[in-house]
Amino acid sequence: MFGLSPLGLFFLLGLALVIIGPKMLPASVEAVWLAVSNLQRQQRSEEPLSLEEARLVWKASGSVLYQVVEVLNAVVEHLEEMRSRILKIVLAMVIGTVICLVFYNQIYALLLKPISGLTVPPAPDEPKTYSTTLILTQDQIISATLNLGTATGGGSTPLTALLTLPKGTALAVEQPTQPQRVRPVFLRPTEMFTTTFKICVMGGVGLGLPVIIYQVIAFVWPALIYEHEKRWVYMIIPFASVFFVAGVLFCYYFLLPFALKYLLTFGGGIAMALPSIGEYIDFTTQLLFWIGIVFQTPLVVFFLAKLKIVSYQKLKGMWKYAFLIAFVVGAVITPTPDPINQTIVALPIFLLYLLGVILARFA
Repeated sequence: MFGLSPLGLFFLLGLALVIIGPKMLPASVEAVWLAVSNLQRQQRSEEPLSLEEARLVWKASGSVLYQVVEVLNAVVEHLEEMRSRILKIVLAMVIGTVICLVFYNQIYALLLKPISGLTVPPAPDEPKTYSTTLILTQDQIISATLNLGTATGGGSTPLTALLTLPKGTALAVEQPTQPQRVRPVFLRPTEMFTTTFKICVMGGVGLGLPVIIYQVIAFVWPALIYEHEKRWVYMIIPFASVFFVAGVLFCYYFLLPFALKYLLTFGGGIAMALPSIGEYIDFTTQLLFWIGIVFQTPLVVFFLAKLKIVSYQKLKGMWKYAFLIAFVVGAVITPTPDPINQTIVALPIFLLYLLGVILARFA
């Protein structure tokens, strides 16, 4: 209905849940649905339906929205709790975003640090030196050797003298052409603003992550029946956080500098690198995020063994395939085609797999 994808429908229901509230949500969905249905019937010159008649038609047709309304009516209490926790999550994200807006200059400094000292050489057709004029701002005394002719005109006598160049003297000097510093630019009037807002929202999610995790756990906690399930929840959250942060730090300090240097200096003698600030931030944050996700490999391997999907012996015997897959993943994640950066990513992935195999031994 309405040409919405399941994801779009889920988002609209979630938004309606927060704004309207669980008690009014089923009735609101039915009211909108009835209005649209009667509008369609009117275009076909058919009589409009009452709500009771429409419910019978929706039920007979097996409509998905009818089933959704039935589910909403059955889980009103759970939806009330969900709404309360979603509002707390949103509040935590808003507070985190405001904090990041206050310190957005420092956040930019961190994200731009990998290219802070990056320069590109002059183009081959550029002169090695360029002429400029230097104006003295104060008197300067210089030592110079002068060749003066004798009184009889025969030969010359070198003479060392101190010369005073008065303030305001214009000197023609030759200076070598300097490499150009790589610095992001913004190409649209709104690009800098939207990029800053995006960074602050992502930072707000990061700062609000403890609240988000707590609210999610508190919501699903009653559904966990067995004590060992609760114990694994206690374990997975801190370990997942540690591995994710380790992946982000690895990417920031090792992968990003190599990748950016390769990408922004490649062909520097032909074209000057002027990366858009929006594209640079998207590239940097996406790479940081996905490397953080890849660093969850030990936990994934461990829980596959814990769920008896694969065994420790089988995981140990698959190390050759894991080595190959690590390089394939490194080639996909790494934005550069050179084998050095791919190896920088692939070797930690393989080592993380081996760590997961060791953990699987105790699963």
